[in-house]
Amino acid sequence: MDDRMIVGWREWVQLPQTGRGFIRAKMDTGARTSALHAYDLRMEHADGADWALFHLLGRKGEAEQRFRVKAVRSIRSSNGMVEERPVVELDMTMGRHSWSVEVTLTDREQMAYRMLVGREALSGRILVDPSRSHILGRHLQGGWVHT
Repeated sequence: MDDRMIVGWREWVQLPQTGRGFIRAKMDTGARTSALHAYDLRMEHADGADWALFHLLGRKGEAEQRFRVKAVRSIRSSNGMVEERPVVELDMTMGRHSWSVEVTLTDREQMAYRMLVGREALSGRILVDPSRSHILGRHLQGGWVHT
């Protein structure tokens, strides 16, 4: 029996280390790596490591995110352009399951989804049903809200 979780082509995910609520993400089986919107992204070298500093929403007063950069990768976007992107490792929660994923940071301001979940994050854990959306719902204040 296959114990992989079935999800829709878009789902609510959480990235607990960001301190944010839910992010609507698109499951992208065409992308190898996951991508997250990083507004006002900049790099800094401190304490012997490289760090990515950015905002998730770009709202006034929003706390700046700071994550250690694991690598920098050349990523070819859907429009064919190659971009050097920092890679950070984050915990991701979908439904009742959590696991660690590598995420590239990029400006997704013009995109419909602030996060893409790529094949590396899905592999071995997830089956995508392209005919459905948001089938996992959101866990709020001790209860599940199905959207």
